Amino acid sequence: MESDRAVGEAASSFNDSAEEAEKIDKYRMGAAISFAVMLLVIGIPLWWKTTEVHRAALPYSQIEAMDPSSVTIRMKIWVSASSPTRTSNIIMLLKSSLVDHQVLKVDALPLKMGLDDVTFEVFEKHNSRWLPETLGNLILVEVPSLNGSDILFTNDRIVYFSPNADVNVLARLVKEHLLHDYNLVSKVVSIVSPQNLSVKDDTFLNALRASPSYDVVLTVINSDPEHLAVNWDVASDLRRYFQPLLNQVDDISSHHVKSQWLYLLDLGETPKMDSAGVNVLSFSQLPHIITPLRLLTY
Repeated sequence: MESDRAVGEAASSFNDSAEEAEKIDKYRMGAAISFAVMLLVIGIPLWWKTTEVHRAALPYSQIEAMDPSSVTIRMKIWVSASSPTRTSNIIMLLKSSLVDHQVLKVDALPLKMGLDDVTFEVFEKHNSRWLPETLGNLILVEVPSLNGSDILFTNDRIVYFSPNADVNVLARLVKEHLLHDYNLVSKVVSIVSPQNLSVKDDTFLNALRASPSYDVVLTVINSDPEHLAVNWDVASDLRRYFQPLLNQVDDISSHHVKSQWLYLLDLGETPKMDSAGVNVLSFSQLPHIITPLRLLTY
């Protein structure tokens, strides 16, 4: 009897242990399922949200509309010749030579001065009456004679030409030397298709590097300051001739314009030849020769 009771108690304890183990397995399974549900429902979305890269919506249509080749510089050329027919011919030639220009948009118009006798002396004396109201414009004036010259460029953006001047040559000189046709086109090419530029190409050397701002320094070099006195109001001329261009490109980038004067002087010291056969100056001589540059801003 006692043995049967012992066997029964052992079987009962075994059953209890099996039930407890089964309950523990159920708890473990429930915990695993709970962790899996939390990972799938909360963990993964939370990880995805906290580690995602911010992607701003870009206005691709507006970017495509910002074609760099569409940047234009508008200006006017006023023409005054001996007769309305000659004036019209010059205007038509200027328009035809610049009609396909990638940068400049030129309006050539006749200039009415109201003078009976237009000579170089008279026009120079009263040129303030006809100077372009908008900075950057040009005036072409035909005068009877120019002291042996057929075409004369002045500092006031006025071009004088004689009746013997070749109209085609006049248009070419205005296009190349005043409007700088090649330089403007090369800048556009360097922006639109820089991959097509070659290192040996002159256009590559003039390639414009994209930047939000530029520093422009105008350097005036006096090669003989002891005998050459130069008086030049650089700031006013920069405002008159250079600022109109900067005003038209302000939407693209900002520009900080400065000017500096350099004077070429004799060293005042005799370099000594070193062991390598090179003429050098000692450190004690350098402070007497090298001076810091002084930049003048406007």
